Amino acid sequence: MPLGGSVTYGSKSNDGNGYRKILREILLSDGHIVGMVGSRKASSMENNDNGGWRGFRIDQVAKYSDDYFAIGDPSWDQEVSVPRMSDMLEYLWSSSRSTVVLSTLLPNLDGNIEPRVLCINE
Repeated sequence: MPLGGSVTYGSKSNDGNGYRKILREILLSDGHIVGMVGSRKASSMENNDNGGWRGFRIDQVAKYSDDYFAIGDPSWDQEVSVPRMSDMLEYLWSSSRSTVVLSTLLPNLDGNIEPRVLCINE
């Protein structure tokens, strides 16, 4: 299940798919059987189920997790987002059936935010 915030939902992407369509295509091309799941439907792509929650913090997104998911949910305050992400990963790893694909944060054009993005991505 693609799990995250606005980027996962596909907000502000050209086609409304966010990273989900590309991720699905990569997994399919590697020979995996892929069925996107989630309680939300968004975008123009085939198989558009997801767990994208616009405006949710990392700790709020965690309760919507399932066995397989991708997380792409930035919070711009590294003092808050890093512990939240660590807590979420520990929670998800506590399930023996969890597989986590965690991306770096996307570049941000705001000059005040981009240094924080780079710090979190380290």
